[in-house]
Amino acid sequence: MELVTAIAMASAAFNFVKKGIETGKEIEGMSSQLGKWFEATAAFKVHEKAATHPPLFKKLLFKGSVEQEAMQIVMHRRLLEKQESELRELIVLRYGVETYREMLQMRRQIATSRANLLLKRKQAFKELRINFYLLCAIGVLLALIGIVIRAVITN
Repeated sequence: MELVTAIAMASAAFNFVKKGIETGKEIEGMSSQLGKWFEATAAFKVHEKAATHPPLFKKLLFKGSVEQEAMQIVMHRRLLEKQESELRELIVLRYGVETYREMLQMRRQIATSRANLLLKRKQAFKELRINFYLLCAIGVLLALIGIVIRAVITN
């Protein structure tokens, strides 16, 4: 997702949730919009990380001056921080601080769980790749032994 798309998506979701809560709607009915806001925020963080630590062999995500990119990232980060602060206030006013703390705790648990799962998958892939190379080496070695045995037998 591009930076501008992520910010537009976050702002639209934020405005929808804010208006909904202000008109008395339950936050449970707006959970999908909150999810979209968090998704857009995550996409922004990916873009921000790619801008500060660009991938070695991938196409750069931003075209323009360094100053322009830095300004956009800082301004968008401030906007998202302001939105998050307002969402926190709305949730706390409507449901209490414990609900917000519970959400933050669950967010950390889910993030940790996903990070652990990703790490396990990377380790499993690494082991699989090592086993594949080992099997290839054994196959080549057996083929060479077969060639040597055949050469010895035919002589």
